[in-house]
Amino acid sequence: MKNYLIIIFLLFYSSIAFTQTSTQVTVEYIYTGSKQQSIKEVEDEAINYAKIEALSKAGIKEHVKTYSSLYRRTENNDYEKSLTSTFFSEKQGAVTSVSIIGNFIHSYTPEGLPKCYVKINATVIKYETDPDYNFKAKINSVVWDSDIGYSGDWKTMEDFSPVYSYDNDNVQNVKNKKYGCAVRFNVTPTKDTYLTIFTLWDDNVSILFPHEEEKINADRDRMTIFKKNKEYKFGDQPEIWFNSEKKKTGYRLVIVMHKEERTFFETLNIDNMWQWIFEIPRELRYVTIKDFTVYNKQ
Repeated sequence: MKNYLIIIFLLFYSSIAFTQTSTQVTVEYIYTGSKQQSIKEVEDEAINYAKIEALSKAGIKEHVKTYSSLYRRTENNDYEKSLTSTFFSEKQGAVTSVSIIGNFIHSYTPEGLPKCYVKINATVIKYETDPDYNFKAKINSVVWDSDIGYSGDWKTMEDFSPVYSYDNDNVQNVKNKKYGCAVRFNVTPTKDTYLTIFTLWDDNVSILFPHEEEKINADRDRMTIFKKNKEYKFGDQPEIWFNSEKKKTGYRLVIVMHKEERTFFETLNIDNMWQWIFEIPRELRYVTIKDFTVYNKQ
């Protein structure tokens, strides 16, 4: 029996190993920033561009421009819109880990622009199999429409609403005293799947699902299998609240469907989140991103 289990493990490991290969790449990069950027922002950008260079050096040239927007935001603090499910399906590889060799070296151009030199060692995964193009999901918002009936009601949208706002008249839920916008959405997978949902804003990341409140109120957790062609509601019970301490905040939902049960155990940050996603063989996952902005009109 013991030998039988070992054989099963080796067959499983070898099947995963042949779906993607890993290589180590060393890259040097000098990034030139703007006078408005802080030292940390310049260093972060230097690392990001070095990652893109590592992809090219490993022979992965497709979508490297789009890959950069995994981390980058536009000047008005909104997320890039170029990250689509097609991008995640088609990309031939990804940088899953980076170690910095030595120290950053800072200098300035004759015009006074900050420059930053960085040398990294990157682990690059190259995918060897095709994605499952029939493995996907329909995601659509459910928004409050005050024009329905006498007092308003929830309305299902065809897609995901890009804008939410709240003011002094509509900020509070009497049940839990939370402020902001209650965001609701539906997920309808085309095949049976497990599900993990992350939320990104500014430099922060949180896990929206699985979550203890979902287990208590909706009786679903990381081991729940979401059935094909069935609509699942999020943000109803429990409610999901998004707010903004500024005039507006850009949010990003990263919705990950995976055919095998997988649990995120790493320290929760953006780099570890992308690493966890990219280490899933692409024929076993579907990733879609929904961007939206919350406006604080108080």
